[in-house]
Amino acid sequence: MRRFILSFMLLFLLLCAGCGSAKGQSENVTVNSAVEQGSSEENAGEIMLSSEEDSEAGNHGAGAQNVPEEDDIPDTALSSEGDPEAENHDDAMAQEDASEWEDHVLLTREVHLADGRTFTLEVVGKKRRERHYGVSEVRVYDGDMLIQTVFVAEGIVAHERDLFSEEYIERIMPGISEELTVDEINTLSEDMRYTDCWSIEDTVEVLDLNFDGNADFGLFGWAPNNTIPYYYWTWDEEEEQYRYIGILQGAKLDPEAGEVACDYKWDSMGRYATDYFRPDENGDLWMDRREIEDWNNILGWEYPELEVWVPQEGEQIPISPFLDSNGTLVLVRREIPVTEVRKDGVHYFLEIWELNDGVLQMTSREEYVYE
Repeated sequence: MRRFILSFMLLFLLLCAGCGSAKGQSENVTVNSAVEQGSSEENAGEIMLSSEEDSEAGNHGAGAQNVPEEDDIPDTALSSEGDPEAENHDDAMAQEDASEWEDHVLLTREVHLADGRTFTLEVVGKKRRERHYGVSEVRVYDGDMLIQTVFVAEGIVAHERDLFSEEYIERIMPGISEELTVDEINTLSEDMRYTDCWSIEDTVEVLDLNFDGNADFGLFGWAPNNTIPYYYWTWDEEEEQYRYIGILQGAKLDPEAGEVACDYKWDSMGRYATDYFRPDENGDLWMDRREIEDWNNILGWEYPELEVWVPQEGEQIPISPFLDSNGTLVLVRREIPVTEVRKDGVHYFLEIWELNDGVLQMTSREEYVYE
């Protein structure tokens, strides 16, 4: 009789187990264990009690936790759904993130002119990729009146023309004229229309590049393995607008000397160049000289070997990065550190060679103490 009752109860449990796959799997494991062990009626009763408790908790599968009442859920776990203020905040954040990737005003700068006027520059651009921001245009305002829009493409295309032949330019930018139009700019690739800078604050710098009392500005070009190049625009008093003049790297102003020094790495062999520019009466910058320091001289570490190059007579060289010294510049001076080993020890000399009658000649040789 006991075996009959036990078998009936086990059959009833197995039928109930078919209603829920996950719970049924758990019960079957328990029931099978009871059968294999020859459980008593008390064990069967315990099985039934466990099964009823599981049913009341809900059919959530093996190992599921009891679902808390809604009042027991902390506020931090609640969804923003149904909360108008929270939903509006989420929408605003999404729109703000999306707007970063479209053209908008990144920042503004005030510029002061020699005649006392103050203009506002609106630097327009967008986030191009993570931690990279590009400028596409600069809007110049006199009060509330827009007086000029400067397009970055003007500088980028001009730089490409400096580097490559017209045939190549026509191949990569077909139909682009010398005087860029807005329609032509819109046909260019994004890389030809935007700068590339690692932060918004560094996208623009304001300075008086040609010492005429008018504020000029430069745009961070890109990040090479070298000094950062900037595209520069200077204020043209006659035209009453900003005019693109070229690229300079690491421009440092010396108002007393009236010159702009630009430092950059010349090559990968330990040579560094500094180009010096001076403005003319129209505010245009022309190269005055180039100094190249060579620190790859293993015989004298106190001084680098120095070369000074100047434009050929009658030549005017505008701002032009990566200009080769050969052909357009003339070597006029060399400073060479020399090491001599003598019986009384090692001696160090600095030789000065200067251009005389078209030939470099040594004009001095002075000994120095190497420390």
